[in-house]
Amino acid sequence: MITSDGRAKILDFGLAKMTTDDAEQALDTDAPTDLRTQMGTVMGTAAYMSPEQVRAQTVDSRSDLFSLGIILWRMATGDHPFPGTSRAERMATILRDEPALKGKLPRELHAVLARCLEKNPDRRFQAASELRDSLRELRRQPVSSSMVTEMSHIAAPDNSIAVMPFRDLSPDGDQEYFCDGIAEELSHALGKVAEIRVAAHSSALRFKGRQIDVRELGQALGVNSVLEGSVRKSGDLLRVTVQLIEAASGYESWSERFDRTWQNVFEIQDDIAQRVVGELQVKLGVDFGSRLIRPQTANLEAYNIYLRARHEANRRTADGLARSIELYEQALGLDSNYARAHAGAADSYALLGIYGEEPAENVMPRARQAAQKALQLDQSLAEAHTSLGCVQSVFDWNWESGWNSFQRAIQLAPDYPLGHQWLAMNNLVPTGRHEEALKSLWAAKRLDPLSPVIAISIGLSLYFARAYEAAVVEIQEALRLEEGFNPARFF
Repeated sequence: MITSDGRAKILDFGLAKMTTDDAEQALDTDAPTDLRTQMGTVMGTAAYMSPEQVRAQTVDSRSDLFSLGIILWRMATGDHPFPGTSRAERMATILRDEPALKGKLPRELHAVLARCLEKNPDRRFQAASELRDSLRELRRQPVSSSMVTEMSHIAAPDNSIAVMPFRDLSPDGDQEYFCDGIAEELSHALGKVAEIRVAAHSSALRFKGRQIDVRELGQALGVNSVLEGSVRKSGDLLRVTVQLIEAASGYESWSERFDRTWQNVFEIQDDIAQRVVGELQVKLGVDFGSRLIRPQTANLEAYNIYLRARHEANRRTADGLARSIELYEQALGLDSNYARAHAGAADSYALLGIYGEEPAENVMPRARQAAQKALQLDQSLAEAHTSLGCVQSVFDWNWESGWNSFQRAIQLAPDYPLGHQWLAMNNLVPTGRHEEALKSLWAAKRLDPLSPVIAISIGLSLYFARAYEAAVVEIQEALRLEEGFNPARFF
């Protein structure tokens, strides 16, 4: 019922007493009666009964959550989750069947409703407040990536940008690693400006080498600006050309060419970052005189090798990770105080252990040592805190220390997707904190919507929470993002 001041109220007067004739009539129809289960007799509205009501077992508030789940399902889809043409058939489907996944029902909402409709009360939400919090969280989440193309009317946040991998126009075509590296450096630098939201570099990489309209890019990555560029390196000479494009219209709002020597590579990156910040929002209040790009090494050869290492590590294969460690070590041989190279090595060692490519006892101590060295040199490196948290959690089983390290990483870099993902998979899921894990993973997905690894992580988190159907849907999403992604097929 709707009150005179516009508030919705549930008016349930119940039934204090029924005659025998009334009760018999109610049991023979699908009338909207609301009767308690008494003395082994099933009473109630069949279409909205919980399995324990159908079985005439003891019920509690979790039975109400099951009934509410049916109502929410009908509100969301227009259909009943347990169809039937008669009272008996309806009750049988409630006991036997799982609600069919509707294509029009977003996966995130389906996961919440599927938990309401669990046959076993212990697997449902245990309190209405838990369901309320989950629904509130959905309101804060963007549309899932599988629905991006269908929901073109969703507006991107103001001052949001994706930095695409730069094109290699060098005569020898051997600067791919540098093109990817300069885009990643710019993404990292722009991410430091609180007023700008930057799409994850890994999501932008998925469009590398593909001819895609910039408006489609903006829609898929959830941004209103796209930065594209090219690199031409010949000997010691470096030419970098960049264009800032409005995603909605496809119009170029700014472009510039930078001709410098290789020794000025950090200066070029900083110039580009400063100009982009200014073009996106003149009144951001940023001190354009300060540098956004602060190199951690003065050794250009070490930086060059570091970029090669990042390129190999981003392949996320056993060979790529092993090769990245070799390159990180080469960079550290030129500059032992290169904190980001130590942090990169920590990541690669930890991933080799997580993937089972190397015995954990061989690589996890090395990951810890590299992360600790990086933090000795620079306590602000979120990547190093993340790697350390991983080692502390799944190798030391020191869950509290791991939690603290992950929290520090997220505090330093709230837009770092791996921090949220590794917190969930290496600390929260193993300790059974499934609700927190899913919240952390949705945060990672918002930052990196096209990552098949994050999609798989959500699927595994749902699996361990025993939300099996929703888990399958998420892992299928990983295959939609990357058809040949073997981990998705394995899981």
